[in-house]
Amino acid sequence: MVGASIALVGCGGADGDGGASGAASSSADPQLVTEISSAASAAWSALNAARLDPTDTAKVDAAKAAFAGPALRSVDEILTQYGVTGQVSRTNDDTPSTIVPDPTSVALLTDGRASIVVCEIDTNILIQPGVGEGGSDVVVDDDVSAHRIQMTFTEVDGVWLEWSGKVLDTYADATSCPD
Repeated sequence: MVGASIALVGCGGADGDGGASGAASSSADPQLVTEISSAASAAWSALNAARLDPTDTAKVDAAKAAFAGPALRSVDEILTQYGVTGQVSRTNDDTPSTIVPDPTSVALLTDGRASIVVCEIDTNILIQPGVGEGGSDVVVDDDVSAHRIQMTFTEVDGVWLEWSGKVLDTYADATSCPD
């Protein structure tokens, strides 16, 4: 489907640029939990907003500002593809896409990055505007799924930016991640 998470575009993995690296601390500071949970929601929301309106440069710039490293390269590729194809995402009014961060999963990694596991509910509808009969929109993809994703963040100038994401599990036709 057209989920907003960077993990869905192949940015995860075990190499130096991919998923979380280094052993995690056993318990995360409550302030870190709040910061990483908020950063995960903000990065996801910024990218989702840009996919819903990829011609809005302010939304595109805001999305890019929430990412760094390999995740930023993936965001740029995604939004460039939207621009080239003219495709846009539309919100599924019955079940809007969202993420649900798991604050108990926040960990500070030995390399100074932090990670969190989220459940992404991916219900957006990918549209090719105006190419159908009589200028109607054509639905390209309307699959519904949920993904459990490990997001890794790096701190840049006091702001946590998404560095990478790795899909841990995918649940087809689901609007939640099982416990």
